[in-house]
Amino acid sequence: MYSLVSSLFAQQQDSTATAGDVSEESTLYEIKFSRLQRLISNDIKNNVSLQYAADVLSLIEDARGFADQGDYGIADEFLESALELVREKPGKNTKEKVDATAKTEWSYQGLFGSELWQQKFGIVLSDQDSVIYESQGNPFVGFRVLMDYQNDVKTQTQLQLEARLSSEYNSGKLTFQNSHQLNSYIRTSVENLFDITKYKRDAELSYFDDNLNAGVFFTLAKSLGFELRNEMQLLRYSNESEYFHSFLQNYARGKVSFLLANLGRIEFQYGARIRTHDQAESRDYSERITGGDFWSVGGGRKSLYVNIQQNVRTYRYGFVDSLFSNNFNNIYGELAFRYSLDRHLAFRFKTEGEKRTYQAFSYATPNYLDFVVEPSFDFNFGLPWTVRLGYQFRKRKHTFADQTTDENPEIEDYYSHGPLISVDVFSTGGFIASLSNSFELRRYPNAPYSDGSGLSLYSNRNINSLFFFMTWNLSSHWDLNAMANFDYDKDKNIEGADSRTNLLNFELSYKF
Repeated sequence: MYSLVSSLFAQQQDSTATAGDVSEESTLYEIKFSRLQRLISNDIKNNVSLQYAADVLSLIEDARGFADQGDYGIADEFLESALELVREKPGKNTKEKVDATAKTEWSYQGLFGSELWQQKFGIVLSDQDSVIYESQGNPFVGFRVLMDYQNDVKTQTQLQLEARLSSEYNSGKLTFQNSHQLNSYIRTSVENLFDITKYKRDAELSYFDDNLNAGVFFTLAKSLGFELRNEMQLLRYSNESEYFHSFLQNYARGKVSFLLANLGRIEFQYGARIRTHDQAESRDYSERITGGDFWSVGGGRKSLYVNIQQNVRTYRYGFVDSLFSNNFNNIYGELAFRYSLDRHLAFRFKTEGEKRTYQAFSYATPNYLDFVVEPSFDFNFGLPWTVRLGYQFRKRKHTFADQTTDENPEIEDYYSHGPLISVDVFSTGGFIASLSNSFELRRYPNAPYSDGSGLSLYSNRNINSLFFFMTWNLSSHWDLNAMANFDYDKDKNIEGADSRTNLLNFELSYKF
Protein backbone atom coordinates (compact mmCIF):
# COMPACT_ATOMS: atom_id res chain seq x y z
CA MET A 1 0.00 0.00 0.00
CA TYR A 2 2.79 2.43 0.82
CA SER A 3 4.36 1.82 -2.59
CA LEU A 4 1.02 2.63 -4.19
CA VAL A 5 0.68 5.97 -2.42
CA SER A 6 4.32 6.85 -3.01
CA SER A 7 4.12 6.11 -6.72
CA LEU A 8 0.94 8.13 -7.06
CA PHE A 9 2.64 11.00 -5.27
CA ALA A 10 5.70 10.84 -7.48
CA GLN A 11 3.60 10.92 -10.65
CA GLN A 12 1.97 14.20 -9.63
CA GLN A 13 5.02 16.21 -8.59
CA ASP A 14 5.54 17.64 -12.06
CA SER A 15 1.96 18.76 -12.58
CA THR A 16 0.45 20.89 -9.81
CA ALA A 17 1.38 22.51 -6.56
CA THR A 18 -1.36 20.55 -4.87
CA ALA A 19 0.64 17.40 -5.35
CA GLY A 20 1.63 17.56 -1.73
CA ASP A 21 -2.00 17.19 -0.78
CA VAL A 22 -2.51 13.91 -2.66
CA SER A 23 -2.15 11.71 0.41
CA GLU A 24 -4.46 13.95 2.44
CA GLU A 25 -7.20 14.99 0.03
CA SER A 26 -7.38 11.59 -1.68
CA THR A 27 -8.47 10.11 1.65
CA LEU A 28 -11.55 12.33 1.80
CA TYR A 29 -12.16 11.79 -1.91
CA GLU A 30 -12.30 8.00 -1.52
CA ILE A 31 -14.60 8.26 1.49
CA LYS A 32 -17.04 10.53 -0.36
CA PHE A 33 -17.02 8.24 -3.37
CA SER A 34 -17.95 5.21 -1.26
CA ARG A 35 -20.71 7.14 0.53
CA LEU A 36 -22.15 8.32 -2.78
CA GLN A 37 -22.30 4.78 -4.10
CA ARG A 38 -24.07 3.53 -0.98
CA LEU A 39 -26.61 6.39 -1.02
CA ILE A 40 -27.56 5.58 -4.61
CA SER A 41 -27.85 1.90 -3.74
CA ASN A 42 -30.15 2.72 -0.79
CA ASP A 43 -32.36 4.92 -3.00
CA ILE A 44 -32.77 2.10 -5.51
CA LYS A 45 -33.73 -0.32 -2.74
CA ASN A 46 -36.25 2.12 -1.23
CA ASN A 47 -37.85 2.92 -4.61
CA VAL A 48 -36.86 6.57 -4.41
CA SER A 49 -37.03 8.61 -7.60
CA LEU A 50 -33.70 8.52 -9.50
CA GLN A 51 -34.25 11.57 -11.65
CA TYR A 52 -30.81 12.74 -10.59
CA ALA A 53 -29.02 9.62 -11.91
CA ALA A 54 -27.76 10.99 -15.25
CA ASP A 55 -26.41 14.17 -13.66
CA VAL A 56 -24.75 12.25 -10.83
CA LEU A 57 -22.97 9.88 -13.23
CA SER A 58 -21.74 12.88 -15.23
CA LEU A 59 -20.36 14.48 -12.06
CA ILE A 60 -18.67 11.20 -11.13
CA GLU A 61 -16.99 11.13 -14.54
CA ASP A 62 -15.71 14.67 -14.04
CA ALA A 63 -14.48 13.90 -10.53
CA ARG A 64 -12.67 10.77 -11.71
CA GLY A 65 -10.94 12.77 -14.48
CA PHE A 66 -9.49 15.33 -12.07
CA ALA A 67 -8.57 12.65 -9.53
CA ASP A 68 -6.57 10.86 -12.24
CA GLN A 69 -4.61 14.08 -12.74
CA GLY A 70 -3.95 14.35 -9.00
CA ASP A 71 -6.14 17.45 -8.62
CA TYR A 72 -8.24 16.16 -5.72
CA GLY A 73 -9.39 19.67 -4.78
CA ILE A 74 -11.54 20.09 -7.90
CA ALA A 75 -12.45 16.37 -7.93
CA ASP A 76 -13.80 16.73 -4.39
CA GLU A 77 -15.98 19.66 -5.47
CA PHE A 78 -17.59 17.52 -8.18
CA LEU A 79 -18.28 14.71 -5.70
CA GLU A 80 -19.76 17.19 -3.24
CA SER A 81 -22.12 18.43 -5.97
CA ALA A 82 -23.13 14.83 -6.68
CA LEU A 83 -23.79 14.21 -2.99
CA GLU A 84 -25.97 17.33 -2.80
CA LEU A 85 -28.07 16.10 -5.73
CA VAL A 86 -28.66 12.77 -3.99
CA ARG A 87 -29.41 14.38 -0.63
CA GLU A 88 -31.95 16.81 -2.13
CA LYS A 89 -34.03 14.04 -3.72
CA PRO A 90 -37.79 13.93 -3.10
CA GLY A 91 -39.18 11.77 -0.31
CA LYS A 92 -39.89 8.08 -0.68
CA ASN A 93 -43.57 8.47 -1.42
CA THR A 94 -46.53 10.72 -0.78
CA LYS A 95 -47.94 8.57 2.02
CA GLU A 96 -44.80 8.99 4.10
CA LYS A 97 -44.89 12.76 3.62
CA VAL A 98 -48.29 13.12 5.23
CA ASP A 99 -47.71 10.55 7.95
CA ALA A 100 -46.93 12.53 11.12
CA THR A 101 -45.99 9.48 13.17
CA ALA A 102 -42.36 9.35 14.22
CA LYS A 103 -40.65 6.11 13.32
CA THR A 104 -37.22 4.55 13.47
CA GLU A 105 -35.92 1.93 11.07
CA TRP A 106 -32.85 -0.21 11.67
CA SER A 107 -31.06 -2.35 9.12
CA TYR A 108 -28.05 -4.64 9.42
CA GLN A 109 -25.70 -5.72 6.66
CA GLY A 110 -22.84 -8.13 6.33
CA LEU A 111 -20.37 -7.33 3.60
CA PHE A 112 -17.35 -8.72 1.87
CA GLY A 113 -15.34 -7.83 -1.21
CA SER A 114 -11.88 -7.00 -2.46
CA GLU A 115 -9.68 -4.09 -3.49
CA LEU A 116 -7.26 -4.93 -6.28
CA TRP A 117 -4.43 -2.72 -7.49
CA GLN A 118 -1.87 -3.51 -10.19
CA GLN A 119 0.80 -1.30 -11.68
CA LYS A 120 3.51 -1.97 -14.23
CA PHE A 121 6.28 0.45 -15.29
CA GLY A 122 8.70 -0.13 -18.15
CA ILE A 123 12.02 1.71 -17.72
CA VAL A 124 14.80 1.78 -20.29
CA LEU A 125 18.25 2.82 -19.04
CA SER A 126 21.16 2.65 -21.52
CA ASP A 127 21.36 -0.98 -22.73
CA GLN A 128 19.21 -2.39 -19.99
CA ASP A 129 15.46 -2.83 -19.92
CA SER A 130 13.69 -3.26 -16.63
CA VAL A 131 10.08 -3.68 -15.66
CA ILE A 132 8.73 -2.76 -12.25
CA TYR A 133 5.57 -4.70 -11.50
CA GLU A 134 3.48 -4.45 -8.36
CA SER A 135 0.20 -6.18 -7.66
CA GLN A 136 -1.81 -6.26 -4.52
CA GLY A 137 -5.19 -7.69 -3.63
CA ASN A 138 -6.91 -6.79 -0.41
CA PRO A 139 -9.95 -8.98 0.41
CA PHE A 140 -12.12 -7.72 3.26
CA VAL A 141 -15.12 -8.63 5.39
CA GLY A 142 -17.22 -6.41 7.61
CA PHE A 143 -20.61 -5.29 8.80
CA ARG A 144 -22.77 -2.20 8.54
CA VAL A 145 -25.53 -0.91 10.82
CA LEU A 146 -27.92 1.80 9.59
CA MET A 147 -30.53 3.77 11.52
CA ASP A 148 -33.12 6.03 9.89
CA TYR A 149 -35.36 8.19 12.09
CA GLN A 150 -38.14 10.36 10.64
CA ASN A 151 -40.58 12.61 12.42
CA ASP A 152 -43.10 13.87 9.89
CA VAL A 153 -41.23 15.58 7.05
CA LYS A 154 -39.58 18.11 9.36
CA THR A 155 -36.84 15.97 10.88
CA GLN A 156 -34.74 13.17 9.53
CA THR A 157 -31.76 11.60 11.31
CA GLN A 158 -29.53 8.90 9.86
CA LEU A 159 -26.75 6.99 11.55
CA GLN A 160 -24.37 4.56 9.92
CA LEU A 161 -21.69 2.42 11.54
CA GLU A 162 -19.31 0.37 9.44
CA ALA A 163 -16.33 -1.83 10.34
CA ARG A 164 -13.97 -3.70 8.02
CA LEU A 165 -11.26 -6.30 8.51
CA SER A 166 -8.85 -6.87 5.64
CA SER A 167 -5.41 -8.26 4.94
CA GLU A 168 -3.93 -4.75 4.67
CA TYR A 169 -5.89 -2.69 7.19
CA ASN A 170 -8.71 -2.58 9.73
CA SER A 171 -11.10 0.36 9.68
CA GLY A 172 -14.17 1.80 11.35
CA LYS A 173 -16.46 4.56 10.09
CA LEU A 174 -19.29 6.36 11.86
CA THR A 175 -21.57 8.76 9.97
CA PHE A 176 -24.26 10.96 11.53
CA GLN A 177 -26.68 13.11 9.52
CA ASN A 178 -29.54 15.29 10.72
CA SER A 179 -31.82 17.55 8.71
CA HIS A 180 -34.49 19.67 10.40
CA GLN A 181 -37.06 21.97 8.82
CA LEU A 182 -37.59 24.72 11.42
CA ASN A 183 -40.33 26.41 9.39
CA SER A 184 -41.22 27.03 5.78
CA TYR A 185 -38.22 29.39 5.44
CA ILE A 186 -35.36 27.82 7.42
CA ARG A 187 -33.76 24.37 7.33
CA THR A 188 -30.69 23.17 9.22
CA SER A 189 -28.31 20.34 8.43
CA VAL A 190 -25.58 18.67 10.48
CA GLU A 191 -23.33 15.89 9.27
CA ASN A 192 -20.34 14.29 10.94
CA LEU A 193 -18.08 11.63 9.47
CA PHE A 194 -15.53 9.82 11.64
CA ASP A 195 -13.07 7.40 10.06
CA ILE A 196 -10.25 5.51 11.78
CA THR A 197 -8.00 3.19 9.77
CA LYS A 198 -5.02 1.15 10.98
CA TYR A 199 -2.64 -0.37 8.45
CA LYS A 200 -0.90 -3.60 9.35
CA ARG A 201 2.29 -3.50 7.29
CA ASP A 202 2.64 0.25 6.70
CA ALA A 203 1.89 1.67 10.13
CA GLU A 204 2.86 5.20 9.05
CA LEU A 205 -0.28 5.35 6.91
CA SER A 206 -2.64 4.75 9.85
CA TYR A 207 -4.90 7.72 10.56
CA PHE A 208 -8.13 9.00 12.00
CA ASP A 209 -10.25 11.58 10.22
CA ASP A 210 -13.14 13.57 11.70
CA ASN A 211 -15.18 15.79 9.39
CA LEU A 212 -18.01 17.97 10.77
CA ASN A 213 -20.24 19.84 8.31
CA ALA A 214 -23.04 22.13 9.55
CA GLY A 215 -25.28 24.38 7.48
CA VAL A 216 -28.39 26.54 7.57
CA PHE A 217 -30.57 27.20 4.52
CA PHE A 218 -32.91 30.16 4.08
CA THR A 219 -35.70 30.30 1.49
CA LEU A 220 -36.89 33.89 1.64
CA ALA A 221 -38.97 33.68 -1.49
CA LYS A 222 -39.66 31.19 -4.24
CA SER A 223 -36.94 32.77 -6.34
CA LEU A 224 -34.41 33.68 -3.62
CA GLY A 225 -32.39 31.53 -1.24
CA PHE A 226 -29.32 31.72 1.01
CA GLU A 227 -27.01 29.05 2.38
CA LEU A 228 -24.34 29.18 5.08
CA ARG A 229 -22.04 26.21 5.74
CA ASN A 230 -19.02 25.47 7.90
CA GLU A 231 -16.91 22.36 7.53
CA MET A 232 -14.16 21.38 9.97
CA GLN A 233 -11.81 18.49 9.31
CA LEU A 234 -9.21 16.98 11.62
CA LEU A 235 -6.87 14.43 10.06
CA ARG A 236 -4.20 12.76 12.20
CA TYR A 237 -1.57 10.24 11.06
CA SER A 238 -0.06 7.87 13.61
CA ASN A 239 3.44 8.55 12.27
CA GLU A 240 3.98 11.70 10.25
CA SER A 241 6.44 11.60 7.37
CA GLU A 242 7.56 13.75 4.46
CA TYR A 243 4.38 13.03 2.51
CA PHE A 244 1.85 12.43 5.28
CA HIS A 245 1.19 15.36 7.60
CA SER A 246 -1.60 15.75 10.14
CA PHE A 247 -3.69 18.88 9.76
CA LEU A 248 -6.70 20.84 10.98
CA GLN A 249 -8.83 22.50 8.34
CA ASN A 250 -11.80 24.86 8.52
CA TYR A 251 -13.85 25.70 5.42
CA ALA A 252 -16.62 28.32 5.74
CA ARG A 253 -18.73 29.25 2.74
CA GLY A 254 -21.89 31.07 1.80
CA LYS A 255 -24.15 30.92 -1.23
CA VAL A 256 -27.00 32.99 -2.63
CA SER A 257 -29.27 31.70 -5.41
CA PHE A 258 -31.77 33.44 -7.68
CA LEU A 259 -34.41 31.91 -9.90
CA LEU A 260 -34.70 34.04 -13.03
CA ALA A 261 -38.06 33.70 -14.76
CA ASN A 262 -37.89 31.86 -18.09
CA LEU A 263 -34.09 31.76 -17.91
CA GLY A 264 -32.82 29.56 -15.11
CA ARG A 265 -31.14 29.53 -11.72
CA ILE A 266 -27.98 31.41 -10.90
CA GLU A 267 -25.81 30.99 -7.79
CA PHE A 268 -22.96 33.01 -6.32
CA GLN A 269 -20.71 31.56 -3.64
CA TYR A 270 -17.80 32.62 -1.50
CA GLY A 271 -15.67 30.45 0.74
CA ALA A 272 -12.58 30.68 2.93
CA ARG A 273 -10.43 27.67 3.80
CA ILE A 274 -7.68 27.62 6.45
CA ARG A 275 -5.40 24.62 6.95
CA THR A 276 -2.77 24.27 9.68
CA HIS A 277 -0.22 21.48 10.29
CA ASP A 278 1.32 20.50 13.60
CA GLN A 279 4.72 19.43 12.28
CA ALA A 280 4.86 21.13 8.87
CA GLU A 281 4.06 24.78 9.47
CA SER A 282 5.56 25.77 6.12
CA ARG A 283 2.56 24.06 4.47
CA ASP A 284 -0.05 26.05 6.42
CA TYR A 285 -2.22 28.05 4.06
CA SER A 286 -5.37 30.08 3.67
CA GLU A 287 -7.49 29.92 0.54
CA ARG A 288 -10.23 32.12 -0.87
CA ILE A 289 -12.79 30.49 -3.18
CA THR A 290 -15.26 32.55 -5.21
CA GLY A 291 -17.48 31.48 -8.05
CA GLY A 292 -20.85 31.19 -9.67
CA ASP A 293 -23.10 28.68 -11.45
CA PHE A 294 -25.93 28.96 -13.95
CA TRP A 295 -28.52 26.31 -14.88
CA SER A 296 -31.04 26.96 -17.61
CA VAL A 297 -34.66 26.09 -16.89
CA GLY A 298 -35.54 22.44 -17.58
CA GLY A 299 -38.26 20.92 -19.67
CA GLY A 300 -37.14 22.15 -23.09
CA ARG A 301 -34.99 20.76 -25.85
CA LYS A 302 -32.00 22.84 -24.76
CA SER A 303 -30.08 22.90 -21.50
CA LEU A 304 -27.08 24.94 -20.44
CA TYR A 305 -24.77 24.80 -17.44
CA VAL A 306 -21.99 27.30 -16.76
CA ASN A 307 -19.56 27.28 -13.83
CA ILE A 308 -16.62 29.50 -12.99
CA GLN A 309 -14.47 29.35 -9.87
CA GLN A 310 -11.39 31.16 -8.61
CA ASN A 311 -9.08 29.78 -5.92
CA VAL A 312 -6.42 32.02 -4.41
CA ARG A 313 -4.09 30.15 -2.05
CA THR A 314 -1.62 31.91 0.25
CA TYR A 315 0.89 29.97 2.34
CA ARG A 316 1.62 31.17 5.84
CA TYR A 317 5.37 31.59 5.38
CA GLY A 318 5.33 32.35 1.68
CA PHE A 319 7.62 30.57 -0.74
CA VAL A 320 9.59 27.92 1.16
CA ASP A 321 9.34 24.85 -1.08
CA SER A 322 8.64 24.85 -4.81
CA LEU A 323 6.32 21.82 -4.62
CA PHE A 324 4.39 22.48 -1.42
CA SER A 325 4.32 26.19 -0.62
CA ASN A 326 4.14 28.37 -3.71
CA ASN A 327 1.22 30.82 -3.57
CA PHE A 328 -1.03 30.61 -6.61
CA ASN A 329 -4.13 31.97 -8.30
CA ASN A 330 -6.25 29.32 -10.02
CA ILE A 331 -9.24 30.00 -12.30
CA TYR A 332 -11.43 27.15 -13.52
CA GLY A 333 -14.38 27.37 -15.89
CA GLU A 334 -16.81 24.88 -17.41
CA LEU A 335 -19.60 25.11 -19.97
CA ALA A 336 -21.92 22.24 -20.88
CA PHE A 337 -24.66 22.50 -23.52
CA ARG A 338 -27.17 19.86 -24.58
CA TYR A 339 -29.65 20.04 -27.45
CA SER A 340 -32.20 17.29 -28.12
CA LEU A 341 -32.58 16.75 -31.86
CA ASP A 342 -35.38 14.25 -31.23
CA ARG A 343 -36.37 11.77 -28.54
CA HIS A 344 -33.62 9.36 -29.61
CA LEU A 345 -30.73 11.71 -30.39
CA ALA A 346 -29.12 14.65 -28.58
CA PHE A 347 -26.02 16.76 -29.19
CA ARG A 348 -23.68 17.68 -26.34
CA PHE A 349 -20.89 20.21 -26.20
CA LYS A 350 -18.63 20.55 -23.20
CA THR A 351 -15.56 22.68 -22.64
CA GLU A 352 -13.34 23.19 -19.59
CA GLY A 353 -10.48 25.57 -18.94
CA GLU A 354 -8.02 26.05 -16.09
CA LYS A 355 -5.37 28.72 -15.62
CA ARG A 356 -2.89 28.64 -12.75
CA THR A 357 -0.42 31.40 -11.96
CA TYR A 358 2.22 30.99 -9.25
CA GLN A 359 3.46 33.93 -7.26
CA ALA A 360 7.11 32.86 -7.00
CA PHE A 361 9.28 31.71 -9.86
CA SER A 362 10.27 28.04 -9.69
CA TYR A 363 11.45 25.53 -12.28
CA ALA A 364 9.31 22.84 -10.63
CA THR A 365 6.02 24.77 -10.86
CA PRO A 366 5.59 26.66 -14.14
CA ASN A 367 2.38 28.55 -14.79
CA TYR A 368 -0.01 26.73 -17.08
CA LEU A 369 -3.13 27.10 -19.18
CA ASP A 370 -5.17 23.95 -19.77
CA PHE A 371 -8.37 23.62 -21.79
CA VAL A 372 -10.55 20.78 -23.08
CA VAL A 373 -13.17 20.70 -25.85
CA GLU A 374 -15.54 17.73 -26.08
CA PRO A 375 -18.41 17.43 -28.60
CA SER A 376 -20.55 14.28 -28.48
CA PHE A 377 -23.88 12.70 -29.39
CA ASP A 378 -26.28 10.79 -27.12
CA PHE A 379 -28.17 7.87 -28.66
CA ASN A 380 -31.18 6.56 -26.76
CA PHE A 381 -33.00 3.89 -28.77
CA GLY A 382 -35.14 2.92 -25.82
CA LEU A 383 -34.77 2.74 -22.10
CA PRO A 384 -32.71 1.85 -20.21
CA TRP A 385 -29.69 2.30 -22.52
CA THR A 386 -28.00 5.57 -23.45
CA VAL A 387 -24.86 5.52 -25.61
CA ARG A 388 -22.62 8.55 -25.98
CA LEU A 389 -20.07 8.90 -28.80
CA GLY A 390 -17.73 11.86 -28.91
CA TYR A 391 -14.27 13.28 -29.42
CA GLN A 392 -12.03 15.12 -27.01
CA PHE A 393 -9.27 17.63 -27.67
CA ARG A 394 -7.02 18.96 -24.94
CA LYS A 395 -4.11 21.41 -24.91
CA ARG A 396 -1.82 22.40 -22.04
CA LYS A 397 0.65 25.29 -22.24
CA HIS A 398 3.37 26.12 -19.66
CA THR A 399 5.14 29.43 -19.07
CA PHE A 400 7.52 31.02 -16.59
CA ALA A 401 6.77 34.37 -14.97
CA ASP A 402 10.50 35.14 -15.12
CA GLN A 403 11.29 35.47 -18.83
CA THR A 404 15.03 35.98 -18.24
CA THR A 405 15.70 32.35 -17.31
CA ASP A 406 17.45 30.04 -19.77
CA GLU A 407 15.21 27.12 -18.81
CA ASN A 408 12.46 26.25 -21.25
CA PRO A 409 9.09 25.27 -19.70
CA GLU A 410 7.67 24.52 -23.15
CA ILE A 411 9.10 21.00 -23.04
CA GLU A 412 6.15 20.19 -20.75
CA ASP A 413 3.58 21.48 -23.26
CA TYR A 414 1.35 18.87 -24.79
CA TYR A 415 -1.84 18.39 -26.74
CA SER A 416 -4.02 15.32 -26.94
CA HIS A 417 -7.05 14.14 -28.85
CA GLY A 418 -9.03 10.98 -29.36
CA PRO A 419 -12.46 9.34 -29.42
CA LEU A 420 -14.55 8.49 -26.40
CA ILE A 421 -17.54 6.25 -25.84
CA SER A 422 -19.75 5.75 -22.80
CA VAL A 423 -22.77 3.63 -21.98
CA ASP A 424 -25.17 4.50 -19.16
CA VAL A 425 -27.79 2.02 -17.97
CA PHE A 426 -30.74 2.98 -15.73
CA SER A 427 -32.99 0.05 -14.91
CA THR A 428 -36.15 0.09 -12.83
CA GLY A 429 -35.08 -3.35 -11.67
CA GLY A 430 -32.48 -1.82 -9.37
CA PHE A 431 -29.47 -1.50 -11.66
CA ILE A 432 -27.39 1.59 -12.49
CA ALA A 433 -24.13 1.38 -14.38
CA SER A 434 -21.80 3.60 -16.37
CA LEU A 435 -19.03 2.37 -18.64
CA SER A 436 -16.75 4.79 -20.47
CA ASN A 437 -13.66 4.38 -22.60
CA SER A 438 -11.37 7.05 -24.00
CA PHE A 439 -8.40 6.71 -26.32
CA GLU A 440 -5.96 9.60 -26.05
CA LEU A 441 -3.07 10.42 -28.37
CA ARG A 442 -0.87 12.65 -26.22
CA ARG A 443 1.96 14.50 -27.94
CA TYR A 444 4.80 16.67 -26.56
CA PRO A 445 5.87 18.74 -29.59
CA ASN A 446 8.70 20.63 -27.81
CA ALA A 447 10.26 17.83 -25.77
CA PRO A 448 13.24 15.64 -26.72
CA TYR A 449 12.49 11.95 -27.04
CA SER A 450 14.88 11.14 -24.18
CA ASP A 451 17.71 12.56 -22.11
CA GLY A 452 20.26 10.27 -23.73
CA SER A 453 19.76 7.38 -21.33
CA GLY A 454 16.52 6.19 -22.86
CA LEU A 455 14.35 7.88 -20.24
CA SER A 456 11.95 10.77 -20.85
CA LEU A 457 9.24 12.31 -18.72
CA TYR A 458 7.62 13.86 -21.78
CA SER A 459 7.52 11.13 -24.40
CA ASN A 460 4.72 10.93 -26.92
CA ARG A 461 2.27 8.26 -25.85
CA ASN A 462 -1.07 6.68 -26.55
CA ILE A 463 -3.30 6.25 -23.49
CA ASN A 464 -6.38 4.06 -23.28
CA SER A 465 -8.53 4.56 -20.19
CA LEU A 466 -11.55 2.46 -19.19
CA PHE A 467 -13.78 3.44 -16.26
CA PHE A 468 -16.66 1.42 -14.81
CA PHE A 469 -19.17 2.29 -12.07
CA MET A 470 -22.04 0.05 -10.98
CA THR A 471 -24.71 -0.22 -8.30
CA TRP A 472 -26.96 -3.30 -8.46
CA ASN A 473 -29.68 -4.48 -6.06
CA LEU A 474 -29.61 -8.18 -6.85
CA SER A 475 -32.54 -8.91 -4.54
CA SER A 476 -34.23 -7.61 -1.41
CA HIS A 477 -31.20 -8.87 0.55
CA TRP A 478 -28.19 -8.70 -1.79
CA ASP A 479 -26.46 -5.54 -3.13
CA LEU A 480 -23.40 -5.29 -5.35
CA ASN A 481 -21.28 -2.13 -5.76
CA ALA A 482 -18.24 -2.00 -8.03
CA MET A 483 -15.78 0.53 -9.43
CA ALA A 484 -12.92 -0.15 -11.84
CA ASN A 485 -10.34 1.96 -13.65
CA PHE A 486 -7.92 0.49 -16.21
CA ASP A 487 -5.23 2.62 -17.85
CA TYR A 488 -2.76 1.47 -20.48
CA ASP A 489 -0.03 3.93 -21.43
CA LYS A 490 2.07 3.06 -24.48
CA ASP A 491 5.25 5.06 -25.09
CA LYS A 492 5.62 5.94 -28.79
CA ASN A 493 9.27 7.03 -28.62
CA ILE A 494 10.99 4.51 -26.36
CA GLU A 495 10.61 0.77 -26.82
CA GLY A 496 9.76 -1.03 -23.60
CA ALA A 497 8.74 2.07 -21.62
CA ASP A 498 5.01 1.28 -21.49
CA SER A 499 3.02 1.38 -18.26
CA ARG A 500 -0.26 -0.03 -17.02
CA THR A 501 -2.42 0.74 -13.98
CA ASN A 502 -5.47 -1.30 -12.92
CA LEU A 503 -7.81 -0.58 -10.02
CA LEU A 504 -10.81 -2.75 -9.16
CA ASN A 505 -12.94 -2.47 -6.03
CA PHE A 506 -16.14 -4.39 -5.38
CA GLU A 507 -18.41 -4.92 -2.39
CA LEU A 508 -21.17 -7.49 -1.97
CA SER A 509 -23.48 -6.89 0.99
CA TYR A 510 -26.29 -8.90 2.55
CA LYS A 511 -29.14 -7.21 4.39
CA PHE A 512 -30.50 -9.24 7.31
